Amino acid sequence: MMKTSFMKLLTSAIILLFIGIAVAPSITANNPILTKTIYVDDDNTSGPWDGTQEHPYQHIQDGIDNASDGDTVLVYSGTYYENVVVDKAVTLISENRDTTIIDGERIGDVINITAYCVTIMGFTVRNGGENWYWYGGAGIKVYHADHIEISNCNASSNTNGIYLYSSSNNAITNNTASSNTHGISLVYSSNNAITNNTESSNAYGISLTYSSNNNITNNTADGISLTYSSSNTLINNVASNSQLGIRLSSSSNNTLINNTMTNNTYNFDLSGMKDSDFDNNIDTSNTVDGKPIYYIKHASNRVYGSSTNAGTFYCIWCNNVTVEDRSLTKNGHGIFFWRTNNSKIKNITANSNNEEGIYLYYSSNNIIANNTASNNNCGISIDNSNNNSIENNTITNNGYGIRLWDSNYNIIRENEVDNNSGNGVAIVEGSYNTIFGNNITGNGLGLECYIVNSGYSNKCNYNNFIDSKLMHIIVVSPFPSLRKNNFNSNYWDNWPGIIPKPILGTRRPYQRMLTIVAFDWCPLIYPYNW
Repeated sequence: MMKTSFMKLLTSAIILLFIGIAVAPSITANNPILTKTIYVDDDNTSGPWDGTQEHPYQHIQDGIDNASDGDTVLVYSGTYYENVVVDKAVTLISENRDTTIIDGERIGDVINITAYCVTIMGFTVRNGGENWYWYGGAGIKVYHADHIEISNCNASSNTNGIYLYSSSNNAITNNTASSNTHGISLVYSSNNAITNNTESSNAYGISLTYSSNNNITNNTADGISLTYSSSNTLINNVASNSQLGIRLSSSSNNTLINNTMTNNTYNFDLSGMKDSDFDNNIDTSNTVDGKPIYYIKHASNRVYGSSTNAGTFYCIWCNNVTVEDRSLTKNGHGIFFWRTNNSKIKNITANSNNEEGIYLYYSSNNIIANNTASNNNCGISIDNSNNNSIENNTITNNGYGIRLWDSNYNIIRENEVDNNSGNGVAIVEGSYNTIFGNNITGNGLGLECYIVNSGYSNKCNYNNFIDSKLMHIIVVSPFPSLRKNNFNSNYWDNWPGIIPKPILGTRRPYQRMLTIVAFDWCPLIYPYNW
């Protein structure tokens, strides 16, 4: 029996009254709009079906197919096993969100919107297909469509809860998304408003890819990520209980205000490879586990000490700044320098960060001294940076200890580099670096040099290599670059120190694999004492 109770009729009247109030401002005496309401009820299994309240359609798609632009399709409570395509400018509204369910049965998109000026209100959409997220499997997908409103919907158990592809000027408001791979995803989409949504138990929360000029406001999400996305605004969002709180990757000119990141494995991360990627506006109203993010641009002659209470620290285009006396944990980086020179990092504890504890990128003439970095992917990393001094640091239990990439004339001296699962010290394509007087103990590889067509005149002297499983040099070059690097007067606990210590290397000229050997000509008999 169809649902024809008095309460149902009353509900329909209230819904239609609401819709009428919402559209009334667009109706004028000179511009009348003649629309109708089409009804859908899954209980009408035997017909007749004409979309009236007395004879509603059984399937939502039938209601849409028989609607015209501007019509309303009202769906009564029930579970509808369909994949709905909305290709007309209609309002699709339910009797009750929690009891009006559209189930995609793991086939494609549950609702696919391809028309402009569509409104979707008050549905539970679940079990979209398991396609890769750029191509389908959404609870609600907006595909090349603008001026769409999606509100008060619950998207669960989909590849994407709500998904916008190449769509602009849409409003996604007051929805919930749970147990999806992606809660809300925007790809190649701009000028959208994502407001007051709640997400939980998704692998990824709100994701923007190649998307710009969107407003992300007042959402509670299990993570927000921007990738190749610019000029977006994130205000008053809470990102919590996820793998990553808020992440910006190769994204520029974004503004972050008063966002809260808490109880994530890693709270905040920002990375890129060119200047524009770091030209973002992030003030100290943004917090990680209750501590402000310091994202400093163009500062000079400043000292940032314990009074900052910083949770993570970025120096962008700075000169002669000192960052000291802080504990910076559970972010992408503890400290990140981009094109920052003549500066100091002192007495910092940088632990349990997803990438580097301390990271210098295109930054030169800096001093990194008396810091502790542990349980990061890499303790200290220097990338395309010259003339830096890394001294008296304790680098333990990281994936990698100290790593230099394409960096020259740096000094690594008198550090404790212990129990890192990968390299204790690694030089990748660097020249004229000095590794002096370090205790390099219990690492997966004590020292690794990876040389591609260059990399020479690195000096490795007076270090203690203790319980390091392997020393290795890789040379990808037709030239014997290994011999241009100097190893002298190091202590090797697996060598008696009486005769020269051989250091094995691999040379790969022209795709051939050759074994080569360098020597520490004067290995020490006893450990070197600083």
